Amino acid sequence: MRNSVMSPQNSMNSSIKSGIPCHEEIKPY
Repeated sequence: MRNSVMSPQNSMNSSIKSGIPCHEEIKPY
């Protein structure tokens, strides 16, 4: 796995799973 490439996506996914919407572009379902 390429951490350098997956890093930003993982940080966003983890924030969504935590319930904290960091980016307005990402809509927390």
